Amino acid sequence: MFTAGSKYENLCREIAGYGKVMVAYSGGVDSTLLLRAALDCLGRDKVLAVTCKSQLTHELDLEAARQYTLSMGAEHRLIEINKLENENIAANPPNRCYYCKLQLYTLLEQLARQEGYSAVIEGSNVSDLDDYRPGFEALKQFELVKSPLLSAGLDKSEIRELARSLGLNNWNRPSNACLASRFPYGERLTVEKLAAVSQAETELTAMGLTGVRVRYHGSVARIELSPAEIPRIMEPAIRAAVSQTVKKCGFTYVSLDLDGYRTGSLNEGL
Repeated sequence: MFTAGSKYENLCREIAGYGKVMVAYSGGVDSTLLLRAALDCLGRDKVLAVTCKSQLTHELDLEAARQYTLSMGAEHRLIEINKLENENIAANPPNRCYYCKLQLYTLLEQLARQEGYSAVIEGSNVSDLDDYRPGFEALKQFELVKSPLLSAGLDKSEIRELARSLGLNNWNRPSNACLASRFPYGERLTVEKLAAVSQAETELTAMGLTGVRVRYHGSVARIELSPAEIPRIMEPAIRAAVSQTVKKCGFTYVSLDLDGYRTGSLNEGL
């Protein structure tokens, strides 16, 4: 059985073999480990971190991406995409992620070819295989798009372990799925709805709450957060402040999910 250390060596060998890479960089721990490995084995001149900005991108994630790339000395580029002009995304069907990945990686692969990058590496890993991920089908359609973490057999716990050992500040940052993941499938995505969720999460995070997700259910905001935070949020003063804050973002009712934060909670209904 491979240890996490030997898997990291395999990861670095695979990335080194590409020669020059573009990293699809979200600011999360998976893509940060990828970026660190690419910088270590290829050097700054052969690595470009690219972050997508769209209506589905959380401003907290954009800021994280800016800060982490700066701290690692990586070249970083922000590209903007209007994802809501794509009806297959705006309608929010169960396979929305397929169309979202298809649009993003079509653009990234074109950019990679134009600028002489031999691969676009992205952060899918073994743990992603346990959830509903229609985006995987889109990734298979691209010649230059590679998933080194998956190829190296790294799961989420190993990625976090390696990130911590390498001194990456976001080793324990909660997973950062796009804002569309806060909406039940079939709920149409609009700028206004996405902004309400983003604002509510940003303000709750500023209050010191961790692992926050605001799931959209029409006039109801269903809050998920780290289970350890549930006793704290039930304190009268904090509960009142949370309710008031979320209602100011456009919701009529505010509920707390007693199961706490978990990835893909809206896939539970599929």
